[in-house]
Amino acid sequence: MSRVSTIAQYALLQNAILKSQQRVFERQAQISSGQQSQNFAGIAKDAQRLISFEAIVSKSQEFIEQNTLIDSRAEIMDSSISQMFDVASQLKSRLIQRTDASTGTNGALAQEAQNMLDTVVGLLNTQINGRYLFAGTMTQTEPVPSPVPDPATFGVIETTYYQGDSVELTARVSESVEVTYGIAGNRTGFQQLIGGLKAAIQGDGLDSNSLLESAIGLISDAMDALNSYRNELGATLNVMGRATERHQDIQLYAEGAIIDIETVDIPAAVAALSADQIVLQASYLTVSQLGRLSLVNYLS
Repeated sequence: MSRVSTIAQYALLQNAILKSQQRVFERQAQISSGQQSQNFAGIAKDAQRLISFEAIVSKSQEFIEQNTLIDSRAEIMDSSISQMFDVASQLKSRLIQRTDASTGTNGALAQEAQNMLDTVVGLLNTQINGRYLFAGTMTQTEPVPSPVPDPATFGVIETTYYQGDSVELTARVSESVEVTYGIAGNRTGFQQLIGGLKAAIQGDGLDSNSLLESAIGLISDAMDALNSYRNELGATLNVMGRATERHQDIQLYAEGAIIDIETVDIPAAVAALSADQIVLQASYLTVSQLGRLSLVNYLS
């Protein structure tokens, strides 16, 4: 007949076997999935850390995607301004030739300057993903109409050609850094470029040296301004580049921490499984032997 103490010992043994079985099942699941656990309960002590690291990865990814988009806009703006500078440089050379009595020919420059003006208008109306880059915050409005209206006074800069606004676009490239990356199409350098082109067209048509000289002055000033705009964009691109690199480093660190929390060391798990299986087999053997015991075992 079983005694109370015997029943208690048997219950403890059964409980130990069940725990061993559970550990074996968990080790097998870890090895097959490569994960520490299939739910948060299995990593309860690290669950909060895991959630925090996942939030860091998500936030960093948002910044990286935003910065990449802004970077592409700034690079396209830089390329457009670079092409405007080339147009200005070419026009200045032609104007110098035109005002030279030995090389200048009346009417030879007007059509060429008009073609250059059309090129500049196209560059100021550059779009990316349906956004006009040089329109300030009025990104759905074409900043410069074609044809460009004549100024009230040739040889003087004005902004009547511009249909956008003067608000410069900004973006927060990290938690603590905000950059300005927009360059509106009514900036002085663009006014000088368009004013110089208009003066060149009108001056060539009227054979007016004073207008042609005004055009040279405007174009020279425009070239200086365009260079400064490119430097401005370059500085912005550098800031964004450094911010993106920091986000990538943070993301890489957080992803590594997530892997450490979520994944299992397979060799260690295999070794632990082997040990748990030995313990479980020993438990089964003990129960089996206890089940075969009788009074004869004690009397013999």
